[in-house]
Amino acid sequence: MSSYVTKLKVPSNSVPNASTGKINEFTDSSDGLTKSKDESGNIQIYSGSAAVAAHEAALDPHPQYLTSSEGNAAYVPLSHTTGQVNSHTQIDSHISNILNPHNTTAAQVGAAPLSHVGGGGAEHANATTSVAGFMSSADKTKLNAVIYKSGLVAGGTFAGNPKKATITFSTAMPSTNYSIFISGTSARTWTYEAKTVNGFVINANANAALTGEVSWQAILNGEVG
Repeated sequence: MSSYVTKLKVPSNSVPNASTGKINEFTDSSDGLTKSKDESGNIQIYSGSAAVAAHEAALDPHPQYLTSSEGNAAYVPLSHTTGQVNSHTQIDSHISNILNPHNTTAAQVGAAPLSHVGGGGAEHANATTSVAGFMSSADKTKLNAVIYKSGLVAGGTFAGNPKKATITFSTAMPSTNYSIFISGTSARTWTYEAKTVNGFVINANANAALTGEVSWQAILNGEVG
């Protein structure tokens, strides 16, 4: 015949301290373990829970976690002297300094001096037929002297025999040393005449009426003399 004792689970703080020389036995409602409390309020886990007791007594029951000693050993204290704290401010100041704190020279980084930027003359090499560069004053003078004019003339505006049309520039050429190029829809031997600074006359050298348009170009290239 078996026998047993039925106990209610109670919180450990509800169990009073035992009388001197005695213990109060109870089942803790927080974890279901059988425990005892002595006259000083010390709680002991019964041997039936020896595994729990051993676990709590173990120095490192959870090896995947750091013990207090291991944590302290892994901690490296930082020594922040006044100078080191000040250096943080100095670093921030250095980062925001745009006035060349390292005194880097233009030669060290291959940069041109500020005086070179926007400068002309000998600071920049002139362009050649094989090397890019800047334009010489002589070439710039020639380029400025180039004048280009062009236009289209309707074939029906040509009159007379042979058929001719007068071209009048909106602004006069500086001289008559300009070249004239003429082409048209109708096949003709195109020539020009009466060349002046104000214009010229296109001659179709044929009496037949013209169809389409006639294109002309007048170019003064500055290569006079």
